[in-house]
Amino acid sequence: MLGQTPERLYGEIPKDVPVYRLPEPLQGCEFGAVWLDNQWQDIDNVPTHRIVEVVADAPWLAAAGQGTPRTSMSVKSLKDAEREPLHLRKSRLENGWKKAEFVAWVGPNKEIPVKKEELRFAEDAQKAEQEVLNRLMPPEETPSAAGITAENTEPTPNGFVKTWGGHILLTLVTAALIAVVVKFLVLES
Repeated sequence: MLGQTPERLYGEIPKDVPVYRLPEPLQGCEFGAVWLDNQWQDIDNVPTHRIVEVVADAPWLAAAGQGTPRTSMSVKSLKDAEREPLHLRKSRLENGWKKAEFVAWVGPNKEIPVKKEELRFAEDAQKAEQEVLNRLMPPEETPSAAGITAENTEPTPNGFVKTWGGHILLTLVTAALIAVVVKFLVLES
């Protein structure tokens, strides 16, 4: 399940930052946190005349490449905003990741959110690659010791395609898989 690490579950807004129900949803997100003077703020500690940046609490939007919705609001318009309890926030975020159809792909150093559909495409591509490799390079039959003679130990000449075709195809399929991974996992995160 996605969110086994707090950084990934909570996204840009840390776990202990106060999150509020917004007076009007911000691009479909009903909850957000207050950013002012390069730090997260509790609206009770900000004067009502200040204008603050409100950051939507929907980390799956950023993971999908849509960016995190932000807007400017006066603190006065947020004074009656209801603060979301931490346990409810965790539950809401877990449900949001599920609803957005993300799963965790655990890489060498971190957990990466990946759309279920993209993960399925990658797995299908790996299976197809393995099938092609199995057809091009079947497991060599090992001759029995009784079947080896001086006559059949001579190497037989092979053509260029037979010798290098499998290597070339493997390289092309690998390059295609790397391109897919870079496009969907690296460039969009």
